[in-house]
Amino acid sequence: MKISLIENGLDSLQKGLAHLKAYDELNYSGAKDAARFSTLKDAILCIQHGVEILFKYILKNNNEILLFSEVNLKLKEAFRNRRDGQIKELFEAEGLHTVTFRESIERVNDICGIAVEDRLKRKLLKVEGWRNSIIHSAVVLDENEVSHVLPNIMADLDSFFGKAIGDPYLNGQGRHELERAYRLFIATRGQHDDSIKAKVVERLIAALKENKIKNVTSPGAFMIEDAAIGFAILQKVQGDGIIYGCDMRNLHCSGNSLVTDLSKSNVMNIYCEDNNADYQLNFGGMVVYVPSVGNSISPLIFIYSKGLTAKGRNPNTYENNGFETQAGIFLLDDDTEIWDKDSYYDFLREEENAELSTTSRSIVRYLSKGCACFLNVQLLQHGETRDLMYSGQFDNIDNLYKTFLAHAINN
Repeated sequence: MKISLIENGLDSLQKGLAHLKAYDELNYSGAKDAARFSTLKDAILCIQHGVEILFKYILKNNNEILLFSEVNLKLKEAFRNRRDGQIKELFEAEGLHTVTFRESIERVNDICGIAVEDRLKRKLLKVEGWRNSIIHSAVVLDENEVSHVLPNIMADLDSFFGKAIGDPYLNGQGRHELERAYRLFIATRGQHDDSIKAKVVERLIAALKENKIKNVTSPGAFMIEDAAIGFAILQKVQGDGIIYGCDMRNLHCSGNSLVTDLSKSNVMNIYCEDNNADYQLNFGGMVVYVPSVGNSISPLIFIYSKGLTAKGRNPNTYENNGFETQAGIFLLDDDTEIWDKDSYYDFLREEENAELSTTSRSIVRYLSKGCACFLNVQLLQHGETRDLMYSGQFDNIDNLYKTFLAHAINN
């Protein structure tokens, strides 16, 4: 069995992150001290090991002699034996000693010319001290300090290794949480080529943080069933020059839509400027597919309706694509709504030659249950994803969520 330096380092780093995530969950659930401490201990061991191996990977890429504490007869013999085919790796030779962790940091900084900030170096040596305490003696650690330092150091490591190692560091870790995926991308590649995609990702990260939504990977998917949280997320990802297109289940579409309101009874309003229309649905949840951060694909947002009752004595209802809706009119001057069919058509006849957009706008009320609306960012790609809504095969929200999760895992 063989595992390369980069694979070895990244494997330990990923395990360390998994232990940190498990610690957060234990801490949130009020787990006993022993369980929390054991998980933090494993996080320390894995993260320190991963970091040390990655520093040695950098040394090897510059000159593998830098890996060893001294150039002595045993090292020279190991080089000869490798040339002769007696060994495949220098590490197979007996009696060779690699540099200490502290020395590896100094050599990367001083010999390789890759700057390691003093602040980062102090943090890394602190973690090494914790590791040595765990390995060699009874362990006395400050849980608050450890649980604060380890998550924060990951951002520094991503920035450092992203630049120092590049694509092998970015691509060798598979899927990870959205914020870290974006941080890795920027550290490795610099500014995103697509400014719209960068804004969208940054706003989505902020929305997830503000609403305490965790474990959203890139690529990945998440499902929201709480109307207030769904509305808050949709509000946050709008603005800053980001324009959303909207495809409706009743075959209406818009190139400029905005989620504007959520009533106390969880009726969400989506205003489509180019249609001069409000679309009302009883929020029944939403599923969001989060694409990889490095491409120009839009987040794919599907909003579900629980169904609404028709308004008016003689409601003006119609059916498109198996979905029942009701048409109404909102009068801007006095904030009243027209829902009765006769009044609706009387108004249209009276205003036939008038500038309707200055005095009124249409209202479409979603009466049926199911997937009602698909949102995507204009100027970003989304393919034919809206067809998932039109097909009617995903009117069960769980089915769409599981389908997107499976797609993310396989891609």
